[in-house]
Amino acid sequence: MVIYCHCCLIPIIENLTKEEYSGEYRNDLLNLGASQNTLNPQHSLDTLKNRLWVSEFYRLQHGVEHAHWPHFFLRNVGRHLNKYKFNYAVKGYLVYLLYREFANFQYQNSIKFMPANEQSLLLAKMGLNGGAAALAFLYF
Repeated sequence: MVIYCHCCLIPIIENLTKEEYSGEYRNDLLNLGASQNTLNPQHSLDTLKNRLWVSEFYRLQHGVEHAHWPHFFLRNVGRHLNKYKFNYAVKGYLVYLLYREFANFQYQNSIKFMPANEQSLLLAKMGLNGGAAALAFLYF
């Protein structure tokens, strides 16, 4: 369909549905095509505002926390770590002690043949550290 602008004789080609052509239905929400009011600055401003509103609506449809989830996730993690920093420090230290005993056991076992009493002593130390770490994780 060819429409002539009311201020000049430039043809504007526009694809309209039967309802839009007759004026029964005018889709203002998705008015993305060129129209006869393209040269009207106020109409162009309204169309731009409408397009921006639609894009923001769909972008923030599930809320700001859904759209900007990394910021809120890191804020919540930081708040949690700040609140429970002593608990995590104790648990980390106990896990470090357990790892240190295990590494020491592997090292001693690789450089020499350990008698059963020495092996049982190192395993008992590992078990004690493992039990302390398990209790810390369960109750602390």
